[in-house]
Amino acid sequence: MNNSVLIKNIDSYLDHKVPSTEISDFINNNPEIVNQYMIEFDRCVNSFNKFRVLTKFPNKYFYKNSHQLNQTLEHDLPKFKTIFTKLESDQDLSSRIFLILGSDTYLVRIWQVRPIKLLLPNILLLIYRTTILFLNKEILIDSKGRRKVQISSSIEEMVFYNYLLGDKLDIYDAFSIWLDDWRDEGFSEKLYLAVINNKNVIQ
Repeated sequence: MNNSVLIKNIDSYLDHKVPSTEISDFINNNPEIVNQYMIEFDRCVNSFNKFRVLTKFPNKYFYKNSHQLNQTLEHDLPKFKTIFTKLESDQDLSSRIFLILGSDTYLVRIWQVRPIKLLLPNILLLIYRTTILFLNKEILIDSKGRRKVQISSSIEEMVFYNYLLGDKLDIYDAFSIWLDDWRDEGFSEKLYLAVINNKNVIQ
């Protein structure tokens, strides 16, 4: 999804949730930052896909959400670029996804994240997560409409995995704000403690 389409959809569907004008200005004034966010998200997707297949993935037991997602989905996650390109080319799908986000009553704390440089990565992850859930609803949503997995938290775990490797991604600050809620987010205590203590525990 190119930046103009992203801006249009945020303005059309999420204006009542977030400061869409400020977001538009940030995207227009910082296209290289937005591109870097997408590159880093795909690095985290690659990390998850390695997590799936490597039995000796470092400290694999740290990543509870990723384990549950892998057990349920049973295939690789697609790249962010793939999902956003699909949303750009399929307007019906794009409308459905942004309507779901626009009618949400669960994500109040995310919509309130500031500044914009922290809010935007959270929005991008929500768009990705909601699209994955929609496209795989037979697998990832139960008969009562409840999510079986935490896709956002799984990607966040991979942000923290890279951090523990010694690579603090630009999107790290946007998601480290949720560490204090590690229980609600489903993060393991071992991951939480490793990250907040800034310990490079991965050899």
